[in-house]
Amino acid sequence: MLQKHSTYNKGMKQYVYKMDALGSEPDNETSANIQPKKRLSGKSSSFGGALFGEKVIVGYIHKAAGTGSKRHTHPNEQYNFVLQGTLQCDIDDQTVLCPVGHCVHIPAGTEHSCMATPEEDVIFFVAKDTRHGISGPALKTALAFTPTQSPAKPVPTIILFKEGIEMPYYRFENMEQLRTNPHLSTGKGAIVTGTYMTLRNNNKEAGTGSQLHYHPNELMVYPISGKINSVVGKDHRVVEAGTFVHVPPNARHSMKACEDGPISYLYCKDNTWTLAGIAADEAPPESAPSIDDLKAKHDAGIYPGQEKMPEASEAIIDGLNDCYYSLVADIDAPPSSTRSVKIVEGQRINFALVDSPAGYSDNANETIHERFIYIMSGGADADIDSEKKAVGSGDLLHVPKGVKFDLTITDAPTRYCYFESTPFLESRVNIS
Repeated sequence: MLQKHSTYNKGMKQYVYKMDALGSEPDNETSANIQPKKRLSGKSSSFGGALFGEKVIVGYIHKAAGTGSKRHTHPNEQYNFVLQGTLQCDIDDQTVLCPVGHCVHIPAGTEHSCMATPEEDVIFFVAKDTRHGISGPALKTALAFTPTQSPAKPVPTIILFKEGIEMPYYRFENMEQLRTNPHLSTGKGAIVTGTYMTLRNNNKEAGTGSQLHYHPNELMVYPISGKINSVVGKDHRVVEAGTFVHVPPNARHSMKACEDGPISYLYCKDNTWTLAGIAADEAPPESAPSIDDLKAKHDAGIYPGQEKMPEASEAIIDGLNDCYYSLVADIDAPPSSTRSVKIVEGQRINFALVDSPAGYSDNANETIHERFIYIMSGGADADIDSEKKAVGSGDLLHVPKGVKFDLTITDAPTRYCYFESTPFLESRVNIS
């Protein structure tokens, strides 16, 4: 008779791990140290969790299609075994493809970069020795390799760093302008996705905007220009730059441009749900649809939403209290006489508007939370995980959790805002 066994026996030391679900540190004793799922560094799109043993580090890593790492090196050797998709790797002066079922070996100290080809996301299992950590420092030279053409199989061109963009620094005007909910909204703009949050610059022409809708994730809105005809729950207001709008999870809302001109605003959502919205008179779908699915159905003439069932809608209309916060009189209001930080704390995302004099530094050896920072005026010297850049008006900075960070103000005065993940959100994303 066979004896039944489980992957983990409660109250005993853990030796078996579900690699695609490494969340927070467990309460029980473990044979290896667990690094919960996160973006691994500011120089790479790699996201995943890892196990640190006495001699070996292993990880279960995901790279979104068409993204990857800067050219870098580390003193430990590395093996990547591909489970899904195809990795395109530049190792020394060679460019190679590593498809499903293949393993790429990167010797210790070798300059390299690895990217997911554009066709699909890549998932791979990584193994390294413990002479160094899970990631290595980016080189000061080239951004990424230039793919070559193989006679056997053409290698598609991958663009990780578009003109004007140097990860983790972005400028919206140099990025692809996307429509995420074509059946609900006219809005389009650039999108930067982090581990816990996604930031978007949403733009709408005069007199256009979104239908009343809702979504399970929290939404933070801060206008950059123009006037927003805003509805949250039953509260209808015209909002200009300087006023922050908080949309709680599942709150019914709409953002439209007034008839006298276009609008542009920052829009930040937590990653417990996709960017997809749900019409106010529809029930929520069983699972979060991807933006690609919504767009494909819309382009094919198929309505990508749900059946109209107002009685099954989960949109919240009543009891939302005041969701509007006047932080400055207008976008051109004079800055504060000294450093000023105005914070609105959400359940999943915090927002702050900062006025700062020259010489002030915001820094950390290891950031506690993820941040998106948008520079409105002035200038600063930024250092994100050893990636340095002088930043000014219109620059967006993505600061992952757990990296070294410094922002030193160089121009007086400088005004910027930031969106920051909360412990509650981080626990929810890790669990999911």
